[in-house]
Amino acid sequence: MLRHIVTYKFLPEAQGRTKLENLSIAKALADEMAKKIPELISFCCGVGSPEQKADNYDIILICDLKDFDTLTAYKQNPAHKAFGTHCHAVSSDRAAIDFEI
Repeated sequence: MLRHIVTYKFLPEAQGRTKLENLSIAKALADEMAKKIPELISFCCGVGSPEQKADNYDIILICDLKDFDTLTAYKQNPAHKAFGTHCHAVSSDRAAIDFEI
């Protein structure tokens, strides 16, 4: 099994919205992904607490998939692409890792 983890640091303002507004949109898109992507074995999306340190990342996805082939299919899903497009447009940084569990 493969674990795919992605985290983003959002900009204070982007696309005419505040960080909190963009985080809300990202969380809603992530929740839709969980419903629409059959390759997901396990899925978790978390948004950082407003009380966390300012230099922490703001949102994280933790996904379990069968293997790298299913990861490729996951990345091609329109729900995943919508999430990624939004996050890339409103973030300053991204980090990801894929590892076998």
